[in-house]
Amino acid sequence: MIKFVLAFFLFTSTILLASEKKTELELHLGSYHSNKVYNNDNYGVGINYNYTKKMQFNCGIYNNSQRHESLYFGATYFPIEWKGFKVGAGALLATGYRDYTMAITPDGKYYYWKDRKVLLNPICGLVLTYKINRFVSAKVLASTDKYISSNEPTTLLHFSLIFPF
Repeated sequence: MIKFVLAFFLFTSTILLASEKKTELELHLGSYHSNKVYNNDNYGVGINYNYTKKMQFNCGIYNNSQRHESLYFGATYFPIEWKGFKVGAGALLATGYRDYTMAITPDGKYYYWKDRKVLLNPICGLVLTYKINRFVSAKVLASTDKYISSNEPTTLLHFSLIFPF
C-alpha cells in the first residue's frame, strides 16, 4: 500500500507541476492540539491542484501528530469565497498513524499500549484560506474529530502557507 501511495504522490506531483497557474506549493508550519499528548511540530510540504475554482486536490508529506512521517492525498471543496477568504471542507487519507489501545492486565492493576499500524487514516475538517497577496495565502484546517487512530480526542488547528506557481 505504501508503494501505491508513493507512486500516486510522484505521479500526481509530476502532472501538477506541468499545470499552468492551477498548482500551489503548501508548506505545513505546525499545529495546535487541545490534548497535549499530540505533537504540534507537524512540518511538511504538499502540492495542491485547483481542479476548478471551488475544488482542489491535495497530496504531500508531513510529520504527523503521533510523531511519524505521513503521506497524504485528498480533496478540499470551497463553496464560499469572499474578499480573499475561502471557506470549505477537506478530507484526506494519510499513512503513518498507529492504533494505540489501552488494556488492563488480568489482575486489573496495569495498563499498556498495544501498537499496530493503521494503513490509511481519514482526516476531515473545515478549511479557511486567506489570500494575503498574489504570492502567498495562509491556510487553517480545523478538526474536532476523535482520531480514528487513537483513544484520545483532540481539537486540532493546523497552519500552512500556500504559494501559487
